[in-house]
Amino acid sequence: MADVVAQEITAAGFGYFVYSSWAPPKSEAFSGHYIDDQNIVFGPEGFAEASACTEFDPRENEDGCYFLCRKMGGVFRIGSDFHGLMPIFIYQRRGLWAVSNSVTLLADHLLANGIRLSRNSDVLEDFDQKLYRSPQTFQTPFNEIRLTPSGSFIDIDSENIRIERPVVVQVSYKQHFEAGMSKWVSMLAALMRDETRHVVFDCTGGVDSRATVAFASHIYNSCVAEGMRLPQLFVGSGPNTQPGADLDRDIATEVSEMTGFDLQYRLQKPENAMDWKSIWQEYQLRCLGYYSLVLPRFSEMDPGELRITGLAGGFARPQNRNRNALLIARYLVGKRNIFQKFPKFLKLAREMKQLGKRFQSNRNDLLFYNEFRGRAHAGNPSQTGYRLAPLGGKDFVLAALAHDYEAVKDRQILYDMINNLAPELLKIRFDKPAKSFGPQHAERFTPVSMKIRPMRVYGKPIPTHDMKAKAEGIKFWEEVKRVFEASEVKPTEVPGKTGFVTEGLSQGIVGHSARTKQAHYVLLEEWLRKRSL
Repeated sequence: MADVVAQEITAAGFGYFVYSSWAPPKSEAFSGHYIDDQNIVFGPEGFAEASACTEFDPRENEDGCYFLCRKMGGVFRIGSDFHGLMPIFIYQRRGLWAVSNSVTLLADHLLANGIRLSRNSDVLEDFDQKLYRSPQTFQTPFNEIRLTPSGSFIDIDSENIRIERPVVVQVSYKQHFEAGMSKWVSMLAALMRDETRHVVFDCTGGVDSRATVAFASHIYNSCVAEGMRLPQLFVGSGPNTQPGADLDRDIATEVSEMTGFDLQYRLQKPENAMDWKSIWQEYQLRCLGYYSLVLPRFSEMDPGELRITGLAGGFARPQNRNRNALLIARYLVGKRNIFQKFPKFLKLAREMKQLGKRFQSNRNDLLFYNEFRGRAHAGNPSQTGYRLAPLGGKDFVLAALAHDYEAVKDRQILYDMINNLAPELLKIRFDKPAKSFGPQHAERFTPVSMKIRPMRVYGKPIPTHDMKAKAEGIKFWEEVKRVFEASEVKPTEVPGKTGFVTEGLSQGIVGHSARTKQAHYVLLEEWLRKRSL
């Protein structure tokens, strides 16, 4: 890709921005989807429509996945969503600064203005040896560029740039949980009432997806008198597999039969395929140097199917038993040869201690996952198509931080959702016996009141799409393979499947093999050669 020096570019319909000492913001900008207590906004067109209303006051740290640059008097404020699913990267040296939601765009902009960048060996080592799919620190492959912590916003005036990360006010588990339930039943009801939108709920054998289906069931049963269209469920396993061979499909069928909702096995196909050069450009803008899983988008952004997923369920439950920041840092760098990696160990420990300051919490296991792995993993599909993830709502994360640790680890918040919305769904089995609703969950149950209130919806959602092996998608993978095989860079070999995915790109699950992760590392090295010392 040629060096990108423009202040704003659109790749495959998605906005990427860069502002700097050389190109400060001159107008407001928005990209992504935004959700607050009264509004749902899709894309820049929806943002423009909402901005024309006097009631709309967009802010940072709301639900969704978005980049926001807004004017406040003589100051421009740049921020993003509550989780930082839309990442913001920053360069700040010797009175000069630059900000972007793409490492590639930011690096190219700095190079175009005479700033040379140096390689960060620690981050590159992680991409090579461990083949991480997401960052583990706020560092990037460039020493001079950092990922801003979630919840941060940047104020820019004619002379200064200031970074702030306000403390989140916390109350009780029940208050946060009740606020989240009311907000998401209202938001999803507004979308389900709109006959122009095709709303589909993911359904598997897990607890996360069962909770999203519970939202659909409660809303439909509450609004059926209005003539609401019957919701649809989606399971990725097709109907032609041998009966009983796919547990997700079998359980989804049971859920479909109980709720009366239609079950589909294929998502709506996109009308227009992107050309492979646009896919290649977007991959570099969005993934390189930040997220090593290769999940490009193969369709144009057309109004269509809106997918409600159980993605981000991990935001509200611990991912590691060790709550102490030092122990988790030790775990991450490897328990062996700990003293050889002591400098890196200390860096991780220091960064992890910063995480709790935003929430005044010591739940470092939960906060670490949310800040790095969860943030990148949930943010990527949110940018490849508008998938809404109720379980990652900010109120539910705050509820998890306020609740008993053992209860949260035992998925209590998810069972509370289902029990409040559609308790009959707890009678259907889950994919693992350990996930079953038990006496301890019933004993801890927190009932809340929910009222579906009016919500304003602006703009059209970007559809999630069926990534079939279209000719342009195959060309993209052929380009990845060509660069990989021509490069002299050889990543560390790891066990697992090999070979490139050039056919059968289905349901967006591409790039999981060891070889495609290695390809990302090689592409990253080739990318860095042009941009660093």
